[in-house]
Amino acid sequence: MKLPTLESNRLILRPLKESDLDFFRTQYSDPLVQKYTMLSFQTDVELQDFYSRGCGIIRPDQFRIMLEIKNSHEPIGSIVIENWDQKHQSAEIGYDLSPHFWHQGFMNEALTVMLEYIFLVLNVNRVEATVNPTNIQSIKLLKKCRFVQEGILRQKYYYQGIFHDEIIFSLLKDDFRRNNGQ
Repeated sequence: MKLPTLESNRLILRPLKESDLDFFRTQYSDPLVQKYTMLSFQTDVELQDFYSRGCGIIRPDQFRIMLEIKNSHEPIGSIVIENWDQKHQSAEIGYDLSPHFWHQGFMNEALTVMLEYIFLVLNVNRVEATVNPTNIQSIKLLKKCRFVQEGILRQKYYYQGIFHDEIIFSLLKDDFRRNNGQ
């Protein structure tokens, strides 16, 4: 699938390019990012696989969009769409942001643009997001974007020798339209 480049007030949301590998190498070696995403790469092969999946090369139901500052083109994070099921019109969304850019409204801005694309262009009816229960800021962000908490996925992920719970949220197209005056 050919992804478009989208824009918000301060950001460009664009398809991945080869130079993003350096950003991902740095991003996912940060302990704060690892804590909430439970992602890290031990080898360049793992990193390349992550990149290829984000480009839709390995799985056509998954793609990743880079977030970069509009005036400097500095990459600051990404949004991933996974398990895009066209038959059932559902998908999962995930995101990461460089800690230097936390608490500045960038991810809220990016998610708003991306959700509009998902609902109106990809014709998805239901978007799910899971979040680490200790990631209070991400929980607040999802609620601000009108996601509804549905429950807890107990011991969903195994990371660094420990099972971790995840909270599951969802947003429906009708709720998105109602909340955004569409």
